[in-house]
Amino acid sequence: MLRLILVGCGLRGRTWARVVKASSDCEIAAYVDTDPEALVRVKKEYSDEGVPGFTDYAEAAENVDVDAAIIVTPPQLHYRQAVTLLKKGLHLIVEKPLTEDFETSLKIVELAEAKGLNLTIGMQFRYMPITLAYRDLFENGNLGRPSFSQFSYIRTRNPMNYKGWVLNQYCNDMTHTFLLEQAIHHLDLIRFVYSTEVDWVQAFEWNPVDWEFNPYRQDPNVSILMGLKNGMHVNYIGTWISGNTGMNEGIDFRWRTDLEKGIIVQNTLFGEDGIYKANRDDTELTHVDTGPIEPFYTDTVGLLNEFVSCLKAERPPETSGKDHLKTLSVVLASIESAVTGKKIYLDEFKKVLGFSK
Repeated sequence: MLRLILVGCGLRGRTWARVVKASSDCEIAAYVDTDPEALVRVKKEYSDEGVPGFTDYAEAAENVDVDAAIIVTPPQLHYRQAVTLLKKGLHLIVEKPLTEDFETSLKIVELAEAKGLNLTIGMQFRYMPITLAYRDLFENGNLGRPSFSQFSYIRTRNPMNYKGWVLNQYCNDMTHTFLLEQAIHHLDLIRFVYSTEVDWVQAFEWNPVDWEFNPYRQDPNVSILMGLKNGMHVNYIGTWISGNTGMNEGIDFRWRTDLEKGIIVQNTLFGEDGIYKANRDDTELTHVDTGPIEPFYTDTVGLLNEFVSCLKAERPPETSGKDHLKTLSVVLASIESAVTGKKIYLDEFKKVLGFSK
């Protein structure tokens, strides 16, 4: 039985608690949160009153016999937390982004490798049933060579009031908040589903600060043109401040891929209605059921299963820290492009970052 420390017991941390509690391979040996009330709430919710709670993660690791930790805290805290826990010999799952800059993320990855520890990053959307179905269709659907993709994520999202909860208030003050907190998932999915790397990016960020319903101090709007190594072009647009809040919280999602002999279409964010495809001469889309999904839960179960199976097999996870550096590089290149107004080539940019393959 893998014994875990859960560091961070907010909304996302409580989802992790539920996932771990349902696992036959893991158990929570200690809860950690700087807010004592959060500790009381999560322990009561999962009938874990007998599990110790700490307000300091280092103290928890020092006093409880554990094998691993899950870090579910704001990214500006990740570096110190990850380094401390890795030095104590713990395998880690860390929510994305690993950190907000390449240098500290690289140091964490190198420390994990030096100590032979598993470092898994919370890119759990890779484990949604629709993501795996999309990737399979792209690779094995006999749709020919890929050409271009349109990825659209239009949403109203108030971090201070998400279904009555404070979601992650730190987003309000983050620089490049949408790219680092949201688009990082989408750019990771593009790398994963298309099984390729990004060649270049041209990105734009903007923020209508005078909008009445805009809680963000930094740019919640992003548009990116991307060239991929497999020859594809991707047109990406994302926002947290759509012009509508009445329809399903304003979420409007669509991911379409055009290939030589057909198309693949995902119409919902988590793929609740499955995926669609059409061959070149088809007059309508064909629906493909991708199975049940409970958003943020089913995918997190998949991520935990990957973490555990990798430990058992002594192999690196697909969502490893090293792989995450590639996605983070795309995000940081997009930031560089938005700031400078220049088209950024990833191979050159990675050299500047000090990225080694």
